[in-house]
Amino acid sequence: VTWTETTNYYFKVAYDHLHGALDRFSQFFISPLFNEDATDREVNAVDSEFYKNVQSDQRRLWMLTKTMAHPKHPFSKFATGNLQTLSNEPHKGRDVRAALKQFHEAYYSGNAMKLCVVGRDDVEQLEKWVQEMFSPIVNNDRPTVFEYPVEPFSYQSLGKKYQVVPIRDIKRIVFSFPYPHFEDFKETKPDMYLSYILGYEGAGSLRKLLVEKGWAEELNAAPYFEATDFNIFRISIDLTHEGLQHLEEITSLTFQYLALISNAPPSQALFDQIAKLRSMKFRFSEKIDPASFATLVSRNLFDFEPPRVLSGPALLTKWAPEDIHELLDHYLIPRNCIFTIISKEFEKHAQERPDGWKKEKWYGTLHREVNIDPKKLRDWAHPSSIHSKLTLPPPNDLVPVDFSLRCDQESPPADAERAATDGGPGEAMVQVSARRLDEDRGGGGGGEDDFPQRFRVSTPGESGERTVEILHKMDRKFRVPKGHLYLQLTVPSSQQNPASYLLNDIFMQLLGEELNPLLYDASQAGMGCQMDFYSRGDITISVGGFSEKLPLLMTRVLQAMQSLLTEYKNVHLPPPESSREEEDDDRWEDDDDIQEGLTKGQARKQKLLERFETVRQKEKRRYENSRFAESYHLASRSVNEVLNPRGYSWDQHISFLSNPRQCNPEEMARNVQESLARGDITCFVSGNFHREEAEDTARQAADVLRIDPLLEGEEPVNRCVELPLASGTPGGRGVVVEKTSVDANQPNSAVEVHFQVGLEDLSFERDLLLDLLDQIAYRSAFNRLRTELQLGYIVDTMVRSLY
Repeated sequence: VTWTETTNYYFKVAYDHLHGALDRFSQFFISPLFNEDATDREVNAVDSEFYKNVQSDQRRLWMLTKTMAHPKHPFSKFATGNLQTLSNEPHKGRDVRAALKQFHEAYYSGNAMKLCVVGRDDVEQLEKWVQEMFSPIVNNDRPTVFEYPVEPFSYQSLGKKYQVVPIRDIKRIVFSFPYPHFEDFKETKPDMYLSYILGYEGAGSLRKLLVEKGWAEELNAAPYFEATDFNIFRISIDLTHEGLQHLEEITSLTFQYLALISNAPPSQALFDQIAKLRSMKFRFSEKIDPASFATLVSRNLFDFEPPRVLSGPALLTKWAPEDIHELLDHYLIPRNCIFTIISKEFEKHAQERPDGWKKEKWYGTLHREVNIDPKKLRDWAHPSSIHSKLTLPPPNDLVPVDFSLRCDQESPPADAERAATDGGPGEAMVQVSARRLDEDRGGGGGGEDDFPQRFRVSTPGESGERTVEILHKMDRKFRVPKGHLYLQLTVPSSQQNPASYLLNDIFMQLLGEELNPLLYDASQAGMGCQMDFYSRGDITISVGGFSEKLPLLMTRVLQAMQSLLTEYKNVHLPPPESSREEEDDDRWEDDDDIQEGLTKGQARKQKLLERFETVRQKEKRRYENSRFAESYHLASRSVNEVLNPRGYSWDQHISFLSNPRQCNPEEMARNVQESLARGDITCFVSGNFHREEAEDTARQAADVLRIDPLLEGEEPVNRCVELPLASGTPGGRGVVVEKTSVDANQPNSAVEVHFQVGLEDLSFERDLLLDLLDQIAYRSAFNRLRTELQLGYIVDTMVRSLY
């Protein structure tokens, strides 16, 4: 993995082959071959990667950010490379292979390297191998911290506005604040404190205010880039169409919120809460893939000593309000900001008035630089007032305090013993229990505790008593106070159609927005929630994380779902004469501001109408943008369209979402009501829960939903188109689907070959054989198609279940 100042090499191998792999791995740093043919192949691979991303808005915007930097600072350089920079231009007078060897000799010095080896062997053995194999690496005392001749960003680029035309239909405003790399910030982490406040999504937050006004869909605030001499903090706001018309107000509100934070003394109580949350997550963090773990540790060794290589980046250990003020008052200010506004609407402006518009050299991104009136910058920096709805985040009441393990208790406690909480942000919570369970307690293999228990409970339905199926498995192996609640509602087969899927999906997104303050607090407290409606006919709601408050979270989600559905049953489209249509003739909306004289109920209905319209437009834009996806994604999607007998094409999705007479709140509410009228409920409870707690959770869910079971014949059946044998098709080629990309500037093509295994051939054993075949085929395909034939950068094989 290559980044601006570091390159990370890693490998993953079966444990009994580690010794040989380490020997081969070390030789690259001792005496690399740099064969001529290997050099040429790698140049072609880099060029393929460049063209893979040439239409990627993310990569294009990243390169545009680099061009805003001072041209004498290395951050401004083209970092990816392509055939032009690595072959065509160097061949005019420079040997690429010789340049590679020179670069290796100059920079691949032992003092600039960090190594992490993860293996089953004991530490002494691993250390011996490392000393034997890596000690020959030359140490030429290369500097590891560089001094650059200029600051990365100067007044020539700061305090200015950049208008950018994207490939996809993106509407976004980005505030980028560069600031020096302060060594002390590694311990005090003021950017983490400010990220928590600026990214908060509950009552009083900037995001909630902008969403309520109908101007924004999402807001993210976090460190964006880190180097040895500077960092970038970024606030990114995804806009609605209406928000694009209120950029001045959005900018003003953003700096009002920053002023609110600056005017209030930094809160140690809030800092301690953030520290506790991070300590809690670190204390009970789960194991990660060995290759990812080795990569993480080797990177962290550049910033932290070995005893703190894991805890250092994760924990908040030092309260330093002066650092918060330093970052907030000196760098998160308008004069130090790069304002980037991204919208397809600029394309028309650039065509009509091309003056000032230009294309970035490597990706061709159309953009222009606009000066901002200095008075505006001063007004934003010193707002005369702060919006009354903006407040600092309150305490999070979802933070767990009970970390006791149910597997250590004979029966579910009436009042669970509160586990000792951590001793504060100054303690590194690394005392994770690692004791191994005896096999007779479920820790070994083959015991009944290794498999979920399946049982049923009776609950009341709308038309009488009904049963809920439960699968329960208590964790006795990993011994962490975490769990997972998964609720699956199988809806009638009549709901297995594209229109129903789209309407239900919109409702799920509206529910997510309604629950956003709750779910955001839950996410900060180590819990997550996922709500989906699948085209196969399942509604699923899953919550996971720290187990103490998961049942409460599930109940609140289900209650909100029923409440929101009840509200939307009473929301109706405005009369045709009062609707206003966009230029694309598919948008209706009410005035943004609540009109005087509206009752609270009327204002709520108006807000629900606006939210529905925002989500409808967002979904339509998502499907439109998907047509500009990478070619290999389009190929995979085309296969799914052919094999799904009930599916819409992407164009049909767009057509449905573009018609408010089909896609409207009334149709959505009617459709969701039909989906929730009858259904079979299955509840899977795993982790730190007793059986009795699983039963209570299932009963509570059924009590809230109060739906009747499916009638005979209503169970959905998943189907897939059966492909004919290739021998029975013209030319023996099988089924061939050819599509042309709608993106005329897309330089890449893709091929996906699909081999269908029918239902009559499926079994548990066959599934395992297919997975094994996939592992073998991937290595062969990658080596032949990418490494040897150089046909493309993305090569993959997979087993995909379509039924």
